[in-house]
Amino acid sequence: MSAPSTESPRTISRRTLAQGVAWSVPALALATAAPSFATSSCNGCFRMDWAQYAAGTEVASGLAFATSPQDGTICNTPPVVTVSANEGGSPGAVNGTNRSTGLHSRAYNAKVDYRGEQVGYPVNAPFRIAGVSESDPGLVLNIGYNTTTTVTFAFSLPVQSLEFDILDITVTKSDMANGAYTYTDRVSFSENVQISGTMTNASHPTGVLPAGTEFYRTAILRSDPSIIVRNSISTTNAEPFTSFTLTYSAKEPSGWQFIAFNDLSVCFA
Repeated sequence: MSAPSTESPRTISRRTLAQGVAWSVPALALATAAPSFATSSCNGCFRMDWAQYAAGTEVASGLAFATSPQDGTICNTPPVVTVSANEGGSPGAVNGTNRSTGLHSRAYNAKVDYRGEQVGYPVNAPFRIAGVSESDPGLVLNIGYNTTTTVTFAFSLPVQSLEFDILDITVTKSDMANGAYTYTDRVSFSENVQISGTMTNASHPTGVLPAGTEFYRTAILRSDPSIIVRNSISTTNAEPFTSFTLTYSAKEPSGWQFIAFNDLSVCFA
């Protein structure tokens, strides 16, 4: 999670500064999340839209999402994507008097939503993330430092490729005397991915990001809710896979940070 930057493509904006992110997947979540194979005879490329569920819907215990063909063809039994999350730490609320260590947002972590919390915003006035909206939400992750949340996507058919955007992933170093990072979004993935989009001062500006490697980009300016900071993620696997895990973490002392993910494009093997 982090503040949008003056860079643009399709990302998410949110706070006063920027941050960084990371991802991974809990093995346990997959055991119950993945629907059995052969539930669909359709293949090709499909889209999974977060708007199937209302803003504020929790995904921690697992939600099954229908998909729709991207080429407009008819598919009577479209593949299913089951999304689950493992929220590290304990639920809390933004508190400007502490650094929120070991907490995740009670209101906005692992939710289908378009908002996030951060220190300094008044009660009942969450930050609206640029790139998503109430009518077109995404998956929002919102955590304090020394906290990790993992999200697992389980597919009812083997997947050849997966594409989606991360909105508002950034790292911003504070000018505080102790040199702490104000926002520290970091994300990693269970598969090798290619990243494009807002790559200014990114940790991996070119080439493939190996599975398990953390990605972030450094924000230059303070947050502007009108600016979308977008990074496009696409898997590069030679072999099909049936689950994909994202790990989001904030390791340096800071306040609260958040990121969001838009709709998934999935091509089945």
